[in-house]
Amino acid sequence: MMAERAGGERMAGSPEIKQSGRLLRITSPLGEDTLVLRRLVVTEAIGRPFSLEAEVLSPRTDLMPKDLLGKSITCTVALPDQPERHFNGMVRGFARVGGAERELTTYRLEAVPLLWNLTRTVDCRIFQDQSTQDILTKLFQESAVAPVRFGTLPATPRPYCVQFHESDFEFASRLLDEIGGGYYFEHTSADHTLAVTGENADFPLVPGDPAVVRPDRNSADAVVNWKVYGSLQPGTHVAHDFDMLKPQALLQATAPTKLTTTANPSDWEVFRWGAGQTMQPDARPAERGMEQDEVLADTSQGDTQIAALFAGGRLKVKEGLEGSVATWLLTAVRHEALDEAQLAGDGASSYANSFVAIPAERSWRNAAPRPRPAMPALQSALITGPSGEEQHCDRYGRVKVHFLWDRAGKRDQNSSCYVRVAQPWAGKWGGAWFLPRIGDEVLVGFLDGDLDKPVVLGSLHNDGAMPPWELPAHITRTGIRSRSTKGGARTNANIMGFDDKKGEEQLYLQAEKDMVVLVKNLLSSKVKGNEVREVTGESPDLSDGKRTTTIKGDETLKVTQGNRLTTIGMGNDTLEVSQGNRETTVKMGNDKLTVSMGNMTIEVSLGNISIKAAVGKVTIEGMQGVVLKGGPTSSVEVMPEGVTISGLKITTDAKLLHDNKGAIKQHTGQGLAKFGGAITMIGG
Repeated sequence: MMAERAGGERMAGSPEIKQSGRLLRITSPLGEDTLVLRRLVVTEAIGRPFSLEAEVLSPRTDLMPKDLLGKSITCTVALPDQPERHFNGMVRGFARVGGAERELTTYRLEAVPLLWNLTRTVDCRIFQDQSTQDILTKLFQESAVAPVRFGTLPATPRPYCVQFHESDFEFASRLLDEIGGGYYFEHTSADHTLAVTGENADFPLVPGDPAVVRPDRNSADAVVNWKVYGSLQPGTHVAHDFDMLKPQALLQATAPTKLTTTANPSDWEVFRWGAGQTMQPDARPAERGMEQDEVLADTSQGDTQIAALFAGGRLKVKEGLEGSVATWLLTAVRHEALDEAQLAGDGASSYANSFVAIPAERSWRNAAPRPRPAMPALQSALITGPSGEEQHCDRYGRVKVHFLWDRAGKRDQNSSCYVRVAQPWAGKWGGAWFLPRIGDEVLVGFLDGDLDKPVVLGSLHNDGAMPPWELPAHITRTGIRSRSTKGGARTNANIMGFDDKKGEEQLYLQAEKDMVVLVKNLLSSKVKGNEVREVTGESPDLSDGKRTTTIKGDETLKVTQGNRLTTIGMGNDTLEVSQGNRETTVKMGNDKLTVSMGNMTIEVSLGNISIKAAVGKVTIEGMQGVVLKGGPTSSVEVMPEGVTISGLKITTDAKLLHDNKGAIKQHTGQGLAKFGGAITMIGG
């Protein structure tokens, strides 16, 4: 064998092979006859990317993977009396698999649809208020999947839909499985179209006359090895779920089978919990589950040489020459072709395919749907909300969160769906309530492991949000500190703190502004030590009933500055000292007792009354008079009309001068009137 020339030219002596006129042809960026297609195997199925395996020969020995990987090729099957059948795809695999045969080198190519690009990307992200078609469109655009044609897909938007550690392909396939959708491919000589389906009406008829079930392949329209299978399937699918917006009853969906061949349908029930009715309003899980089982109830298989067959096509099949015609939906087709023309022996060539089908009136659903990935563990997230706010929630106390893995999400009020917040207690009767604030790190779990059902389980401290008390310096402290909002500093907070340090135990309460305590019956407080109460402002004390204060020791009331006022709106004021003294001292100022209406009585049952003005005078004044009594017979009456002094004995003693004057002066002695003195003058 001669050595290969520089520049990749063909080897001397290599045969000139032309593709024209052959059963199999391949079109590639390398030129018309650089590659010769020898063997072709194409596998296609509804809801699956097709796989194209091509064995090619080339006079060139220098072909490298970079020459074809990622590039478009088209393989064509040209059967006599049939339209050419094209298979277009992107090369994803390249291998040199054999030595030279007749001076030709063997290569093996594997081609796939552009949809395969979605298998190369894995992401974690959130879609909100978008329909399945909206989400798929975004995925296809990101991976340059085109052209795409959508069939009948539900338009209902999903409020919240998560892709988590799934390839874009796995995610897209899962969404289609959930709504009962699928896809197939239409090929031309230049490209292929991804046709997304939702209902059987989206699947087209295979062009041409009906295929005929025959015992041999002597006719181009023959279907051989025709087999029809039947199997028993469940009779009912039931799906239950819970919606917190409708807690009175579970969401329930029941879908009985439409088949007449299922035995004991009432006994064969498939029940699924947490089927996703709340977050997947376009899914209809019970109906979809029943249809997925019904797909397997009746199937057929056959072999043909009709190259136009494709997965997703509806094929009319006639049961023998005189039989009836039924339409079958091709769910999978495998094409195999070999072309030895100009290569070996007699240049034999062949083409055949095998297919699997279901009755065309049977709704196609993926019988082996991809399971929804379960969130494997708890997730860390940040509470989000509108700019400038410190708190944000809806009427149910649900919050918005930003998952740390969500690279595309913004940390605002649109970062997620509203997420429920677990509390220590919650019920119609009441419960506890703590709302995490914007910026808080929270721990998020997922109901039933469902990506689309997050629940905030608790909050976490971190270096940017330290515990309420310095640790470990105050390791014995526990409690609650709730900072004032908006704009509160660390010291602006309502606090309930406990210190469990032995010998220094303490319960600490702080109300940053007001504290309101409502006791509907009895408030009992017992202090075994001392009680200190300090009020820097006013201290009103209101009681609608009786108030009793009992003190076993001393009571001291001290007003350091200001006045003391006691007002009794209606009733009596009684101060009783059972044993001891009562003393009132006014160090500077006046002592005044005013009775606006009524009497005033000062009574000493046993003892004396002393009134003394150390500096000043004592004035006793009464508009109707003043009466002083001493014993039963002595009195001094000072009345507006005069003064009367009465007693068994009246003595007036003037140490210097006793002066009695009057316009009329009368002295009368009932028994004796006596006037005497060292000098007595009468009449002056």
